[in-house]
Amino acid sequence: MDLRARVVSALRWSIIGRVISQIVTWAVTIYVIRLLAPEDYALMALVALILGLAELIRELGLSEVIIQRDNLNKDDFRTIFGLLISSHLVLLMLIYFIAPGMANFFDSERLELVVRVASVVLLIQIFGVIPCALLDRAMRFKWTSLVTLIGAVTSSLVVLGMVYAGFGVWSLVGGYIVGTVVSTIGFQIGEPYIKWPSFRFGRARSFIAYSSRVMGSKILYYFYTHADVVVVGKILGTTLLGYYTVSYNLATLPMNKITGILSSVGLSAYVQIKHDIPEIKSKFLYTIEINSLVFFPVLWGLSSVAGDFVPVVLGEKWIPSIIVLQLITLIIPMQMTGPLNSPIMLAIGRADLLMARLLTNVICVPIAIAIGSIWWGLAGTCLGWIVGFLIAYYINLRRFLPILNCNLVEYGRVMAPAALMALVMYFVVAVTKVTVLNSIDPIHRLYLSVLIGATVYSGLLLIFRRDAFVRILSLVKG
Repeated sequence: MDLRARVVSALRWSIIGRVISQIVTWAVTIYVIRLLAPEDYALMALVALILGLAELIRELGLSEVIIQRDNLNKDDFRTIFGLLISSHLVLLMLIYFIAPGMANFFDSERLELVVRVASVVLLIQIFGVIPCALLDRAMRFKWTSLVTLIGAVTSSLVVLGMVYAGFGVWSLVGGYIVGTVVSTIGFQIGEPYIKWPSFRFGRARSFIAYSSRVMGSKILYYFYTHADVVVVGKILGTTLLGYYTVSYNLATLPMNKITGILSSVGLSAYVQIKHDIPEIKSKFLYTIEINSLVFFPVLWGLSSVAGDFVPVVLGEKWIPSIIVLQLITLIIPMQMTGPLNSPIMLAIGRADLLMARLLTNVICVPIAIAIGSIWWGLAGTCLGWIVGFLIAYYINLRRFLPILNCNLVEYGRVMAPAALMALVMYFVVAVTKVTVLNSIDPIHRLYLSVLIGATVYSGLLLIFRRDAFVRILSLVKG
């Protein structure tokens, strides 16, 4: 099977697994959102703040080393296993001791215990890193998709059962732990690896420079994507943080899931052609085009119907989160393109460029978010996101595109058609909502607005970009 067929097969199985799991998990999540209080989701967002950082540090960039290098021997793997055990245990101890400080900083007494209990997943995750990386290197995404699906569904069912039994925020913690256990077992079945570890870390010198840059990039990405939680939680309080978190998670759901697939598949694929820059450029621009044609209408469509979506789907108590969903979704289609170039930088050994990109984001975005939050509250947080991201986005494109012998005009031509068609769709839906659909019930206005938006965009796509539509169908069919 040639590289293109392997990549298409990997994408197909990954997307099928993610789509099915998301249908199940978000059906459960929306039901759970209606039962839990905003403060419960705010508390879990703060837990995710520290565990998210641990998630990035715990691997030490070693997963990418396993995927990128093909000359690792048994002793190298034993050393990597020893490093992973050490990093996970150190992080577990650190989280235990900093939990009281977190609780004091965010003025939440429950946070200390919840963080400590949730952190036990680190003991489980030790045994999933190497098997998962080996599966990715072999491009066995059919198996990883199945494992991810089973883990997500199991986690969702646990959350649902515990919420129904009245466990509150502990339902989210329980689902997280059980899902991790199931996924780790699945990875071990697919690519077993439990060897006696080596704690003689001298062998790690051959790949530590690369892995440290990867880990540094992940840490910078974490601070860039989680600065909003710190700012909103500290400046605006936990209640507004709950409103913000739920809407932001909904808005970024495609980015978190789909770009995760494209990143893992992309790294394995780009490594195969890492010396062929013209071919990498062609594949990258193709990915950007498909990403834009799919997610500009999805995210901007969600923005256009947010006013009805929130009260109808989430419930009346979540109405303050409407403004977040309306604004954040406008920038997500472009934000999704960032993780699409990360595999290229890692594949060609330019982790330094990846760190530079993320450092720019870390400087621009949190400052803009903080200024917006202080002056204009929750809406200001979202506006800060948009302004800070656009500044960083321009700077990063000027830095990244030259390595592919590409320029801003060429890049813009790939993305602009989807944005323009989505903008027309947005305008038609907005006008229709305040005229023809203005006097009907929100639930009917919601599904009619979705139907109108889908019809308008589909028509524009068939008229102006029929060739791209055919390529998308071809990709789906394999």
